[in-house]
Amino acid sequence: MWLGLKILIPEKASSATDFVVPESYDANVWEFFTWKRSNVLFISIFWIFYNLVVVQFSFSDTFSVNIWYMIGLIKVLGVIFGFILEILLEEALLSSPMEILGGLTQGLVTFGADDFVDFLNAYFIELGIMMFERTYVGDFVNI
Repeated sequence: MWLGLKILIPEKASSATDFVVPESYDANVWEFFTWKRSNVLFISIFWIFYNLVVVQFSFSDTFSVNIWYMIGLIKVLGVIFGFILEILLEEALLSSPMEILGGLTQGLVTFGADDFVDFLNAYFIELGIMMFERTYVGDFVNI
């Protein structure tokens, strides 16, 4: 992940002194790009753990009994966490892969259905919700 972040966040600045403070008052050194990579890595690890918890929870009996409520709850949490990711990372290029992982996890949770018919119902309802979001809700959110 660190090597990928070095490619995604290259060390480019108009001059070397723009983003590097040689020494602060308490003898600490602050480098902008190292800090930014560390921030993305830290948030990525927590995002991965959140998605693992959601996938593990999707195989529980509580999830399978209340699958419609849980899918709705995961959708709402996905939107909220998407906004939080955009605020924390401050760049769409950095938050997009994490939001895609969240969407992929939302699709995976339908495997927690009790039987094949519930799985198909969950899949098609989630597909309908996604189509509604992309055509109608997406225009209002991006204002």
